Amino acid sequence: MKCIDCNKIFLPDKEKCNTCYSFLLNVKKMVEYSINKLKTCYSFLLNVKKMVEYSINKLKTCREKEGLSEHMP
Repeated sequence: MKCIDCNKIFLPDKEKCNTCYSFLLNVKKMVEYSINKLKTCYSFLLNVKKMVEYSINKLKTCREKEGLSEHMP
């Protein structure tokens, strides 16, 4: 049989030749790695967002106590 991806001949009991199979496994690993990296970055950015929102709320509270307008520098 011939591989549908690269036309190499391979044994009939396999769906793909070893070259294509190894390549696809490596692609899968790279994609999984990228997904995990993105999850880490996303979590970090969510934490930064929470900290910024917390700081903004603290500043609003302080400004309100001092009688300052929200838009006043």
